[in-house]
Amino acid sequence: MKRRNIFTTFLISIATVFMVLGYNILSKNNVFTNLKAEDDYYEMGIVDGGFELSSIYDDSSGILSNGYMEFFYLSHDKALEEEGELHLKAKDENTPGVLCNQTVINGIISVTVKFSGGPLYAIATSTFAERTNYVVGDELTHNTEKAFSGDDLGYLLILAPSTDITVAMTDVIVKYRCEHDTDENFFYAPGVNRYTGARSWGANRKMLHDYIEFTTDPKPSNNNYSVGKTDPEQDYADCWYRWNGVSLRNHYLDGEERKYDGLPFGEFASNKFEVICSVMVEPRVFYDVDAWFSVAPWVALNKEGNVGFGDNPEKLEPIYMQSYIGNDNYDPLGNIRQDRTDTYTGRFYTTFSAGGGGYSYGFVDPDEATLVDGSMTLRAAYAQTTLPFFNVRFLVDGNSYSVYINGLEVLHEEDAFYDNYDGEKYTIDNMALHGVNYGLKDGTAGDASSEYDPYRLTYLNPVVRDLSEIV
Repeated sequence: MKRRNIFTTFLISIATVFMVLGYNILSKNNVFTNLKAEDDYYEMGIVDGGFELSSIYDDSSGILSNGYMEFFYLSHDKALEEEGELHLKAKDENTPGVLCNQTVINGIISVTVKFSGGPLYAIATSTFAERTNYVVGDELTHNTEKAFSGDDLGYLLILAPSTDITVAMTDVIVKYRCEHDTDENFFYAPGVNRYTGARSWGANRKMLHDYIEFTTDPKPSNNNYSVGKTDPEQDYADCWYRWNGVSLRNHYLDGEERKYDGLPFGEFASNKFEVICSVMVEPRVFYDVDAWFSVAPWVALNKEGNVGFGDNPEKLEPIYMQSYIGNDNYDPLGNIRQDRTDTYTGRFYTTFSAGGGGYSYGFVDPDEATLVDGSMTLRAAYAQTTLPFFNVRFLVDGNSYSVYINGLEVLHEEDAFYDNYDGEKYTIDNMALHGVNYGLKDGTAGDASSEYDPYRLTYLNPVVRDLSEIV
């Protein structure tokens, strides 16, 4: 809404002020213009100019933008090879070509794609990367409108799974309404919510209406292999600051006073709700099996009417609902840091739970811990992911909560908040959107910031939905 540029098509919702929602088209370099409202939807058509390549991430991915909207593409056949065409091709059977919007498109109705080659599939969801596995019913037919069901669809994902046949798209036409069904549930309002570093600040921050983007910022004194305290007066050891990113607070400051009015969820309270934090990992890192990355969104709850943590005896325990995705946040090499044994090599999902790693609270072993339904280990669950997208859902229901990653329930905590629960409601205190600053591959903290390899994370604006009225 607010300012993203979205490449091939769609809407332009506006963050605080207004939005132009509707029907778009997309195409290679040029994509769009000629916006017109037709009855209850908007329509855009391709004209010379419009969407252009605004960022190149690597040889196969980047961003197309028209100055208002952004589309991410992932292709392995020169996505912008010819004027007027967008090419998508899979790298292998697990890595399809992709086109998807980073700027929300409120109320997607349908998509029509003019293309040659194939096959091509389209999925519309209410949150980013809510579903990435296509089925037969998702397949597109050249120049044939595909309608979607649902009133709050905000994200379109187009997939090209063939490694043999390149898909060449000349038009991508999206119909949508501008009724803000999706972004009315966005947690963060730019220029309103206070925000701070998530232990340490992520660098190159973009704090936009549709997404929050940063690169990790590792230095000798703030990564997982850092030792000691740079400042003896500080409360924490240097390695504590390996958590890196942005913490979104559910208040703003009027002088030194916390204020909650005027925020999307400043005065929200419920005992049955969900919070969804979707994130995109830099493809260069995601597809490099030797690279390290960590995605860790946390949601901090508080008791209704309780305005802060600190020494308040009424605070909840545990305060945070947490998720962990990717490499180990502390010792990805293993056997380097001896002060904790709940560290693991490779990539996986894990949880910070009672008894994890043999501690009162620690990280569970991803090769032993399973999904809640017992169907697979947390490492095997991570291996199901073929695209650099993670959709993390926190579901609170009374005195219990669950965590889902890409639709898989990785954690369920019964009687999590109160010893004696009597229907109390919760407020959201903050959301921490983390990456991790990593040290060097030799297990050292390094000597200079230039020695490290930062990586980019793009967190879509978290979505909060009150479910208390839903039976």
